[in-house]
Amino acid sequence: MENAILNIFEDWEKKLENDEWYFQNAYENLVEGLTSEEAFLQIPAIIHILLKTVDCFLLSEGVEILIGIYHIADTTQVHPFFEEKRVDIEHHLSKHGDQHAQEVYGALKRRTYA
Repeated sequence: MENAILNIFEDWEKKLENDEWYFQNAYENLVEGLTSEEAFLQIPAIIHILLKTVDCFLLSEGVEILIGIYHIADTTQVHPFFEEKRVDIEHHLSKHGDQHAQEVYGALKRRTYA
């Protein structure tokens, strides 16, 4: 999944210019057919991407993907890797993210720590 997300993020501006639904379509292709267990197991890969991403727009998109994966995982369990990296993610978002990325992350935290 990590490589698939990196491919989605590659040349994203041009792809988005050609298709305003680019990220939505790419996300749907990414998660098509994932079981809840498979989705849960993909959480670390998405977190790795978040921690490598410095573009604030892509950070927001990465957090949106993580929210979607948690939705598919259909669990209230916080993934141990997310718990382990939570402070790193928050620091990374405060350094590279914008207000929107922070708001999207806040939604993720409300969902996972509800």
